[in-house]
Amino acid sequence: MSTNTIRLAEKLGVTPAQIMIARGEILSVWDMIGDDFVNCFKNGYDEGCEIYGGENPMIAEATIDAKRLMEYGDPDSHWIYTQSNPIQVALDILNNR
Repeated sequence: MSTNTIRLAEKLGVTPAQIMIARGEILSVWDMIGDDFVNCFKNGYDEGCEIYGGENPMIAEATIDAKRLMEYGDPDSHWIYTQSNPIQVALDILNNR
């Protein structure tokens, strides 16, 4: 487990394991909805990335908005919605390396 994961967990008041679970669940939900999501854009994936400012911001928005992670993700990842800015937390998790 990386030092960055430990720091992010401490910042968010969760365990490093919860960060890893949430990352896996965010990506799992994206695997389920990603194609449909990017097909909403005339120019697909590239346009989505342009609108959201990159792939990770697009994934964070798509999986957290409308409680998609809550609906499709494992309950062990639902703590993200208790944070003050769940979309930013998801982005922080996706950017964590």
